[in-house]
Amino acid sequence: MTEPHDPPPAERDRVARLVRDRVGAIFGTLQRGAGICEACAGPASAALCDTCAGHRRTFGVERLADHVVPLSYAVKGQQSGHHMHGYKGDRGSSADNLRDVKFLARGAAFLHRNCIIATVGRPWAAVTFVCSATRPGTQHPVSLLGDQVVIYDDPSVLKFQIKTGPSIEVDRRDGPLPDRFVIPDRWTDRVHGKHVLVVDDTWVAGRNSQSVSIALKDAGASEVTVVCVARWLDRYYDGHGALIDSLPDLFDPLLCPVTGGACPS
Repeated sequence: MTEPHDPPPAERDRVARLVRDRVGAIFGTLQRGAGICEACAGPASAALCDTCAGHRRTFGVERLADHVVPLSYAVKGQQSGHHMHGYKGDRGSSADNLRDVKFLARGAAFLHRNCIIATVGRPWAAVTFVCSATRPGTQHPVSLLGDQVVIYDDPSVLKFQIKTGPSIEVDRRDGPLPDRFVIPDRWTDRVHGKHVLVVDDTWVAGRNSQSVSIALKDAGASEVTVVCVARWLDRYYDGHGALIDSLPDLFDPLLCPVTGGACPS
């Protein structure tokens, strides 16, 4: 597998301008640091928000995603929220929503792919996406978002599909479950001991993304990184209103979603 190389500064600036022009007024710039959950980038009064802390108490650090990297914020009732709901529908605006969400995912992958890799110390060897119970496999447009995130990958990277498991229909309030998703037997040897990337569209509470992470860790993956296009915010959730009000007016594609500041060297 070839090692990743940072794009030239002029090309980074060009891509950042394109992303800013297309979706800068739609999505929110991800925040890191004080008052932000170090796992999911939601509001938190401690290092972790209550939801992520609960996941760790239940499953332990070793079975959950090693890193969660939302690329932006989407806010319920704002255009970003409409985009994240609309991109997977069949309304008249859905094609435009899908175009914009794909553009954001592809631009962020170009600008920050190496930042994500740097957090683990090695590139991912395999990639999958969080599938849907109602639209499994590539029928769901989240698979198209996965294509955008891995478009710059080495051809040797394994791209595979997971399957829904027996607990996929269990109430979402039960949180992540080990058998919400299943890793097909033919892929277990290819993920064992490897860094696996999981692509999702929206992180609300991490139920599905962390369920996939648990399934991968149980199948022997050594590291799991979750990349989701947007971290969902809802003004009526505790602490979300203050975070929403603090977001810059325009999305900054050059601000690193891993560090919340400069990209790691």
